Amino acid sequence: MEGLPIVVNGEHCVVVGAGAAGLWTAWALTEVGMRVTVLDAGAAAAGASWGNAGWICPAQAGPVPEPGIIMHGLKDLTRRDSALHFSPAALLRLGPWIATFARYCNDRSYSDGLAALSTLGYPSFKLIERLGLDEHFDKTGLLTVSKNPADIEHFIEKIAPLAKFGQGATTEVLTGGAVQDLDPTVPRGQAAALIGNHWQIVPHAYMAALIEKVVAAGVEIREHEPVEHLHAQGGRVRAVRTDRGTYEADHVVLAAGVNTTALARSIGHPLPVIGGKGYSFDVRPGRMPRQAIQTLDTHLAISPMGGTLRVAGAMDFTNSPTRIPPRRVRAMRRSAQALLGPWTDESAAWSGLRPVAPDGLPMIGRLAPDSNVFAATGYQMLGMTISPAAGVHLAEAIASGDDGRTGPFSAQRFARGKTRKTMRAQEGSRDA
Repeated sequence: MEGLPIVVNGEHCVVVGAGAAGLWTAWALTEVGMRVTVLDAGAAAAGASWGNAGWICPAQAGPVPEPGIIMHGLKDLTRRDSALHFSPAALLRLGPWIATFARYCNDRSYSDGLAALSTLGYPSFKLIERLGLDEHFDKTGLLTVSKNPADIEHFIEKIAPLAKFGQGATTEVLTGGAVQDLDPTVPRGQAAALIGNHWQIVPHAYMAALIEKVVAAGVEIREHEPVEHLHAQGGRVRAVRTDRGTYEADHVVLAAGVNTTALARSIGHPLPVIGGKGYSFDVRPGRMPRQAIQTLDTHLAISPMGGTLRVAGAMDFTNSPTRIPPRRVRAMRRSAQALLGPWTDESAAWSGLRPVAPDGLPMIGRLAPDSNVFAATGYQMLGMTISPAAGVHLAEAIASGDDGRTGPFSAQRFARGKTRKTMRAQEGSRDA
């Protein structure tokens, strides 16, 4: 990805949300010559940007609606230990969204989505290096494992489209001693594949360094300042009001995760983005893996972070966006211990909401052709991987005047055919 060639003269952009999506967008906007103010209802980087697995890994960055998910049946999707879980109440409430989701659970949509996401994932490496943040990363790769070699073969087939774009997708299934040669802590009987284009970070340390870079670029970050109202006039938002003051704006970027939905709806632009809840906890294992591990059979992300190990996973759509079900955490613990053995000093479980669009792709761009409000949401489990390049993509669109109606990430791609029922369903999924 080339630099940001378009330069504007001091226009002011208000970015709502100080997670990875909002901060990378803020930095990119300064690169095109804008003044930027970032507002957040809580502390900067305190949401999903804090409790995630800390992966920059474009090769595993596929859309959520995978081929075959719906074919497994609603029974599996409502099992509490299923990697992708819909509570029965959520199934009823989110019917229109799920119907759209189901239309993307096919080979062609997945392949197209993977290729599109790679255009955001791989350029992020260079952007992280550009800011000098790569020194915070461990670059030992990602070991994808499963007891079933067929799972590894299927995974390799899924990411095969990346090879068409020169992205170095892995092609070799490893078994037996070859797996232990890579990482002796992995028990025998596991098949594996090694992904080299993977960087691992301790999320809070990385985000603290990113905040320093963003502030040094001239961005003003205002924490604990929730947005109360977007002042619209003539179809455009002229100012953003918080509980502390009003900020006039030439442009507004909504990068508030799942809360972006409510903000966009308040000015007449409903977005089909709902919250998928994920969980993580930290432990001190008896044996530390050499690199990050992805388990295909139990769908966990296992990440070394200094002296501790982070276990993360799940995608839950429920009516309780902040509750952490003990049964869910116990299932994750059993699966991780079967691979890693016993551990000590387990932290309290964390949960966070990932914003998900029904096609599993981010929504990046202008909310309507004549609007000055832009979305940066729908990053699902890929916020760390795609935020750098997505921020550049959005900053260039704002500076160039792109109306945002085309492209796989357009925030307008679901604008037609929306119903009141769909909008109510989305509203119910928002974390208060």
